[in-house]
Amino acid sequence: QGQAGYDEKTDLPGPVPIAAIAEITPKGGEQKGPTTEPTAAVEADKETQAAPTPTRKSYLLVCGNSAFADNTHFNLSGNGDLFLNMVNFLAEEESLIAIERRDTKGQPLVLTLDQERLLFWTSLVLVPCLILVIGAAVYRVRRSQR
Repeated sequence: QGQAGYDEKTDLPGPVPIAAIAEITPKGGEQKGPTTEPTAAVEADKETQAAPTPTRKSYLLVCGNSAFADNTHFNLSGNGDLFLNMVNFLAEEESLIAIERRDTKGQPLVLTLDQERLLFWTSLVLVPCLILVIGAAVYRVRRSQR
């Protein structure tokens, strides 16, 4: 339990898609604009309103989960760029879709509680204690040889 691994019985062989997009065209070939209450200016200009508007396509974007867009993982491995580019695509703002230049600053190291404990005990306790024990052993050997 708690270990990731491939199980041939239940898992799908890769590559597994993490996102999918569907294009939806409105039925009837036309999409009406926003409705407004008739006013004097609108009634006087009925001929221009009667012209059909061009068909606009809609898109549905589905992701496996939203963990890549939360605060913990947003700045890791381009997750923020991916999320913002998805939103810009759905908002029809293609001019804003871009891959940002990588920063040379360090990436945060995300550790589990067990990994944090292991790092603490090995680097701050075990290694210094080993150095002290080896130093004491060398001291005793040299002291006994005098």
